[in-house]
Amino acid sequence: MFSKMHHPTAQSSSGESLAQAPRKVSIKQLLLLAILSGSVCLPVKTAWAEGSRDLFPSGGQGNRGHIEWRSDFSAGFLRRTLFQVFAEQGEYILVGSSATGLNRGNIEIFHPGMVSGPIANETLPTTASLSCTTAQPGRGFIANRSQEIAGPVSIDGTSNTAGYQPCFYQAPVTGIYTVAMYGPSGRNGTANPNNGIEHSIESINATTSQNTGISAWDVTVRNTQHSAIDIPGRLHTFNAAINMGQNGAYLYADLYPITLDGFRYEISLRGVDPNGFSLFGNQLGNLDSNGTTSLYRDVLGTNGPIDDPAGGTKSASPQYPIFFNEIDPAVLPYMPIYDPFSGLQTGSGFPATPLLPEVTAATFSGNIVGDTSSVGGGGQFSFTSNLPSGNYQIIISRDGVDFDPYGPNNKQIRGYMSAAGQQIIDWDGLDNSGEAFPVGAFKYLVSIYGGEYHFPMSDVENNVNGGPTYRLLNAANPFGNTVAFYDHRGYTTADGFVVRDRNPGDGDPTDDALCGTNPPNPPASDLIVGADSSSPSFNAFGQLTDGNTNVQCTGAFGDTKTLDIWTYFPSEQPAGTVIIINPADFGDAPDSAAGNGPGNYQTRLSNNGPLHSLETERVYLGDGVTNDQAVFGDGIDDSGNATDDVDDAFRSLPAVPASGTYRLNDIPVHNETNRNAILHAWIDFDQNGAFAENEYQSAVVAPGDNSQNLSWTVPTTSAGITYARFRLTTYPLTDDANTTTVDERSIGGAGDGEVEDYAVGLTANTANILLTKRITAINNNPLQNPNDATPLNTFVNDGIPGSADDHPYWPSNYLTGATNGGLIRPSNNRPSDTVEYTLYFLSTGAIAAKDVMLCDRIPANTTFVPDTFNTLLTSPVTGGGSRGLFLSFNNEEHALTNAHDGDEITITATDTVSGTAPHDGIGGYYFPPGEEPSLTFPGISCASPNTTGAVVIDISTLPNATEAGRPQNAYGFVRFQVSVN
Repeated sequence: MFSKMHHPTAQSSSGESLAQAPRKVSIKQLLLLAILSGSVCLPVKTAWAEGSRDLFPSGGQGNRGHIEWRSDFSAGFLRRTLFQVFAEQGEYILVGSSATGLNRGNIEIFHPGMVSGPIANETLPTTASLSCTTAQPGRGFIANRSQEIAGPVSIDGTSNTAGYQPCFYQAPVTGIYTVAMYGPSGRNGTANPNNGIEHSIESINATTSQNTGISAWDVTVRNTQHSAIDIPGRLHTFNAAINMGQNGAYLYADLYPITLDGFRYEISLRGVDPNGFSLFGNQLGNLDSNGTTSLYRDVLGTNGPIDDPAGGTKSASPQYPIFFNEIDPAVLPYMPIYDPFSGLQTGSGFPATPLLPEVTAATFSGNIVGDTSSVGGGGQFSFTSNLPSGNYQIIISRDGVDFDPYGPNNKQIRGYMSAAGQQIIDWDGLDNSGEAFPVGAFKYLVSIYGGEYHFPMSDVENNVNGGPTYRLLNAANPFGNTVAFYDHRGYTTADGFVVRDRNPGDGDPTDDALCGTNPPNPPASDLIVGADSSSPSFNAFGQLTDGNTNVQCTGAFGDTKTLDIWTYFPSEQPAGTVIIINPADFGDAPDSAAGNGPGNYQTRLSNNGPLHSLETERVYLGDGVTNDQAVFGDGIDDSGNATDDVDDAFRSLPAVPASGTYRLNDIPVHNETNRNAILHAWIDFDQNGAFAENEYQSAVVAPGDNSQNLSWTVPTTSAGITYARFRLTTYPLTDDANTTTVDERSIGGAGDGEVEDYAVGLTANTANILLTKRITAINNNPLQNPNDATPLNTFVNDGIPGSADDHPYWPSNYLTGATNGGLIRPSNNRPSDTVEYTLYFLSTGAIAAKDVMLCDRIPANTTFVPDTFNTLLTSPVTGGGSRGLFLSFNNEEHALTNAHDGDEITITATDTVSGTAPHDGIGGYYFPPGEEPSLTFPGISCASPNTTGAVVIDISTLPNATEAGRPQNAYGFVRFQVSVN
């Protein structure tokens, strides 16, 4: 009789096998096909069970193995075989085993959804939907080989009477039911079943000596109680734990898995020789030490259960169902989808036809612009995948011809995609050896893996006949439908741990197979196009018998390892180019769009902005050149003044006067070449976003020079912030005389030197005062808000472009405090919180500001604290009374009274930098709610009626600032406190 029926395959003109889609064939058709092919036909029974008789058919090769149900682990998963079977509403599930009713031997069936937890480590409910020994005692016992072969008697006992009497369950709903089969040791047994293993295919063990094993088992689906016609392709498992009892016992079996994207395979075991082992399939195989990347190598454990694997590697969770016959398509919409990392269910539904992998929109974005990066700068690959999940591979070739993923001068980037759509992949700019790709143009290929199926073999000591053989059933793989891959060599994990090969003393610990007797030869298949898995030598390893020491590196090659063998269907490989240039320096002026305009300069490389190659640093401004590896050419920086480089020629530029001459003296330059360099400089006086020829000045920098001077005659300008550009290089820069809007010397590339851009203020003949406010203490804590730890002592910019905070003439890190001080509590919760406000002022006009009076309203729902600074008498004053105001000005600190009572301060110090003369008349005033400051100071504006209180500071005259922090009496701050109502 037939043990299995395989569909014939068509032959191409080259003789290669082309898989056809599975189709249902009647017994009459099968007989006809067999006669036409010259096969000998044996009598065919009408009953076809699904179970051990599929694995061990009459007259089959090799030996019998027992499925296990144990509560210990192997490769991180429970050492048990838990079955799933699909049944439509009203259909019957018939079950039996050689252990049912022996001691604690039993079979339980669970309704869909009752079993939970990660796959292969599931949690079974205490009570099943059906317990055979309880609900149907005497049923479900397979007593002998004849009953195993015949399958179940019809439920009503009228058909297939040579079979076993089944335990049965009628499906109340359509779905996938879970079937747990326990050996005589019961649900929680751990006893080794070796002594009870029946090795002969033609016999079974139906005694209590099976322990945690089961010699014969069956799960069959039928339509009615009187039917003996089976519905195959329904039974499957995600993890089969099998025990052969000893080495030298060989397992031959055909298994039928399906992948998440609909690829179906036949996997033929050709006499694998384990002792106890597990079979499962997934998309990732073994995981690298980062826990997220497919290793494409073997896991080396310390013992048979693969405990403590080397380098922090492990097996990914089972994902793919293993069927025992070709799959019934009715099952597929109900198949659960499992996450490969957690093992938890994330969805359901497998496609009926394979989804061929497709990569589109593959691009590379360098760290400079477009597909261009600096040496070691790396960048990002982007592509779109049509697969619901899967692995990708990007290979960057050093010579554009050799795309060996493991070539030391190439770069292989692999990873996992958890969803379809755009994928963004980072690259560090290094090759497989950890060296930076050099200057040049390099081709890359992007591919994704459809139908990827990994078949990890855990603790399989011997496989002398090779295999397993993969055969793709429902598509035509361009590599061939029996292609498969393996790589049993040593390797370095993602965390840098070296899992050494058998011969690390040859100078390369990863070029040979891992330790163990009789490894595969070669130790790795062709990793680009794979190998024919049906070849007799494919993945052959170990010895004819023995080799099971359960001690790392002492047994046969497969002992204490989880070996990974995989196959996949490749996508076409879109090609692109990565361009690598030397490290470069870029400008920093804002560049928000192509071309130029107000506030929009030509800075970025994509806009032909200035670029200086940093192959050498012998020509530069300031203290050196910063490699703009992150392409700092967008005009937005951390400090808000168009430059973050700590080695620049200027910390900031002084404001341009309203008229006359603008001079920059002693500009630090360096020319360590043997030729002249030119210092080119522009100031965008008309603020149109272009550096023009009429805004240009230059100076020759001879070899050895370390400073230069520049000056401009200032044209008529409008007050505001503009930008200046400086370029120092020995390369010739040329202006196009036919253009008048842009001086081409300010853009484009240069082979050496440096470019620096700066914000610079343009002043008009008017006075101007900038004000900005911060919260600088809560409950007298100047470091942080004690309520919620909001920091109060750090420099902060309010983040609003063009606001007072952005002016370059503030002293460095002067504006400390918080714009949002965090949580405060009113007096009804506890004693009222106090909040300290600091009002900063800066004179930024072209001339001094006279008769300056600052007015600030007390915030709503607060009350002015009149005596905050009574103890801070840091300078001699006249007058008395409470002091609720604090002034920092001209490098001096003063506690001021709240009343107009003659406490004016005379400033006696002279700013030695600006030469500004002393001035006096400074006083502080507090006006309670309802008392208008304008009644005391006619002309003052406090913006709104005084309903909450107001603070007024009379400063008199403030000279205009000329650079950051100069003169000292051009800026300062006023401080007061309030309590929260």
